[in-house]
Amino acid sequence: MLFQHAASHGTGQGGHQHRVQGMVADSGLYAEYRPQGLQEAQVAPDSPEALASIPALGVEDLPKENSRIPEDISQGALVTLCHDQPTQGIGYATLLLPMEAVPDELVPLLPLFARSLTEMGTAKHDFSSFGAYIAAKTGGVSAGFGVGTELGSRKFFRYFSLGGKAVYDKMDELFAIFEEALLEPLTDQECALERIGEMLLETRSRLEEAYQAAGNAVISTRLAARYTEAGSFAERTWGVHYLESVRRYLEVFGKDPKKLLEGLERLRRALVRQKDGIFSCTAEQTALSGLCDRARALFAKLPEQTETSRVLLPEPTMCA
Repeated sequence: MLFQHAASHGTGQGGHQHRVQGMVADSGLYAEYRPQGLQEAQVAPDSPEALASIPALGVEDLPKENSRIPEDISQGALVTLCHDQPTQGIGYATLLLPMEAVPDELVPLLPLFARSLTEMGTAKHDFSSFGAYIAAKTGGVSAGFGVGTELGSRKFFRYFSLGGKAVYDKMDELFAIFEEALLEPLTDQECALERIGEMLLETRSRLEEAYQAAGNAVISTRLAARYTEAGSFAERTWGVHYLESVRRYLEVFGKDPKKLLEGLERLRRALVRQKDGIFSCTAEQTALSGLCDRARALFAKLPEQTETSRVLLPEPTMCA
């Protein structure tokens, strides 16, 4: 028996080698698995026939023009961009809201506000049950923002986004989640302040750890902040400037935490409004009209006014 044969040899490194050789020899495969033979097989060049069997892609196989994604644009109070794609029964929806009304001093609060929409809770759910509800009904919901520069005019633009995906029969739940996140904020101040403190501490730790492994990107962002509005915005929402802002916010939180709540509410009123919104969706043709109808209904529920009061929060000096 293999076990009995191996057990008859000694212990130690030499004994282990003999046991392995004995077991392989008993199986009749010793010659094929000798280390020397294996090494020779590994370093031997492949035959032309073997090389020819490997799939290869040449420049001549690539299309000279990019394939365009189908796009149907509809103008109105809410501009809609519809993309007909074979999504296998899944709809992708993103609502874009312009950020022109966001006060300059509140720009570093944007990442915290984006997290708060899905991670702080709402008037109906605490943060844990809201996260569980999102996971149960959708394939994910996230908030964020994007900036850019128009080609030619070099005009700077920036949008706040709330997006998610779900199967077609869960689209009503997806848009109900959008509405709850945008229009039904958490009313329990004690819970809200607790979550703000936790998110600020998490953000500080994540940034300090990330910067150690991404030094080149951090310095590049810092330098780009001097030359373009998009670069300045990136520095104030991700770079060293943002880290310093988070540290200042933690100081404010320790002294007057309600000031941060006021800043987040100020951002909500500046962003969540009926003005120059864009809705982008991707799905199969049969589902696109339903997605757009739901988006228009949600957009019509947004308030029309723009908040004008100021909330003063400390911010570090921008890089020179």
